[in-house]
Amino acid sequence: MERTFGTYWSVLKRRFWVILLLVAATMAVVLIRAAITPPLYRSSMRLQIIPLEPGEVTLYTRMDTVSSSDTISYIYFDFSELLKTPRMAQLTLADTGLELSIDEFLRGLSVERDPIGDLMSVSVSAASPEVAELLLQRHVDIALEAFRSKRALPTETSSRFLETELAQAEKDLEAARSAVLRFKLANRIESLDRTLAAEEQAIRDLNGAQQASEIESKRLQAVIGVLEAQLKDAEAAVAAEADSAAAAGAARLVQDLRQQIGLRRVDAASRQAEAEAVLPLIAKREANLASLITLNGQYEALREVVQEKLDTRNFLQAKAREARLKENQTRSVGYLSAISAPTTPGSQLPTQTVRTALLGALLSIVAGIILVYLLEFIERALRHPPAAAPHAQEREA
Repeated sequence: MERTFGTYWSVLKRRFWVILLLVAATMAVVLIRAAITPPLYRSSMRLQIIPLEPGEVTLYTRMDTVSSSDTISYIYFDFSELLKTPRMAQLTLADTGLELSIDEFLRGLSVERDPIGDLMSVSVSAASPEVAELLLQRHVDIALEAFRSKRALPTETSSRFLETELAQAEKDLEAARSAVLRFKLANRIESLDRTLAAEEQAIRDLNGAQQASEIESKRLQAVIGVLEAQLKDAEAAVAAEADSAAAAGAARLVQDLRQQIGLRRVDAASRQAEAEAVLPLIAKREANLASLITLNGQYEALREVVQEKLDTRNFLQAKAREARLKENQTRSVGYLSAISAPTTPGSQLPTQTVRTALLGALLSIVAGIILVYLLEFIERALRHPPAAAPHAQEREA
């Protein structure tokens, strides 16, 4: 074992220059790269994720609900992916006018989220603090605008649909109101409710007058009956009275009673005539009322159509207002809000030169050792080919 170990060690000592050469070459490459690589400065800013309600406007109540944490996770994922797209990087570089490749810019971009909470951080690395801050500010602004426009698109689509439906609902409501107006003009009715009430009141008044006339006529008939009874008694008294003076008084009473009976009969006949004269008026009013009731059915149907169109218009109007508010909210707040301005870094990012050099040296040593033994094996194979191996064994024997 010692002789084998010594053999290996002698090989390493004899070819140690190969290992040193690899280590020196690796160190030279690392140092040259560190020297030509410009320093990097990182600028960062924090944003707060706002879990707003869904931007789309539904006509009816939605049953599905999304938790706030899921909404925050979705917003973070969607916005971070948008930040890393080449399209956003291209827009930012075009806006700032900086001579920087898209790949180089995206390599210096990093997005992180707090493990617990609704905050996220965006960082950009560049060759100077001013460039890093400018790239970060413009990139976040452009991405926020694009993100808000994307999230506002469903609401904007809903708003256009609702505005179209609202315009049609306004036309339908105007047509329904015009139908009611034409109905009133055709039937010469300004207010059917008031007309019905007036007809009903007129019928009640006529019925009252007719009943009053009949009652008065019956009362007069009863009075006539009493007077006729008194007249019979008076006539009997005249016939039975022997005294001329008493007979003359009884005769005057008979005459007076007959006169009263005649007047009462005239009044009773007049009252009866009045009661009978009211009956055609009542019948006419009742016919008018029946016609108005028939018209009222048509009128109520037209009014129901107007109310239905009005309810539809008001519903769509409220939804269109909600869509406009949600669209404005999405475009102004947009589910994300910057809570800190980009921080201007005061010093460059720490480099990995020492770590890279140590790792390179270790790998160079390992590779050098392997290369040394590989060279030794090749040299021995060339110096002692396989065909000469049996002769060498005979000489040793």
